Amino acid sequence: MQFTLQAALFATVAATRISRRVAVIGGGSGGVVAARFLKRAGHKPTIFEAGEQFGGVWADAPTNDVVYKDLQTNLPTAVMQSPDLDFPAGLPSYIDKPMLGRYIAQYATTFGVAADARFGTKVDSVEAADEAWRVRWSERDGATHTETYDAVIVANGHYEEPYAPPIPGDDEWLAADASREIIHSRAYDDASAFRDRSVL
Repeated sequence: MQFTLQAALFATVAATRISRRVAVIGGGSGGVVAARFLKRAGHKPTIFEAGEQFGGVWADAPTNDVVYKDLQTNLPTAVMQSPDLDFPAGLPSYIDKPMLGRYIAQYATTFGVAADARFGTKVDSVEAADEAWRVRWSERDGATHTETYDAVIVANGHYEEPYAPPIPGDDEWLAADASREIIHSRAYDDASAFRDRSVL
């Protein structure tokens, strides 16, 4: 009796499930994983990626180049990979930017979300519209478009705008020696610029 009731309940839920149109902002790891599971649940995701390929900051040509030269990941591949998609055999345990970018692109292809992406599209605004969301985006050529979605997932990362708060005494410290500088980590790319210098 209990099994029959449970089966009837699941059948009712499945019959009443509504497929939602979902805007996924960002084609990095968070965006492609979200799109995969949205599709698996019967929804219709559209991935908006400002760059020309999957990978976010790990792509070969990201729109936001925050990954500094020669960076290696701080987690081994065995921890970073999806349980159902291994990194290619033969890679070192700690990989570099191109390797991780290729893995994210492979993930999108393997799990069927590559066709759901709109590359070269920058989301300009998201506004509530009754019980939906109005998403406005622009393309490389400057053309703008607006569509309505049932839901929005923001997966654009957290590196877009660097925050550099004022530090008490920094003006005086900088003025005391012309060789001194304060930079945000966003501006760092290569350690050679700091050779033979004292760095905090």
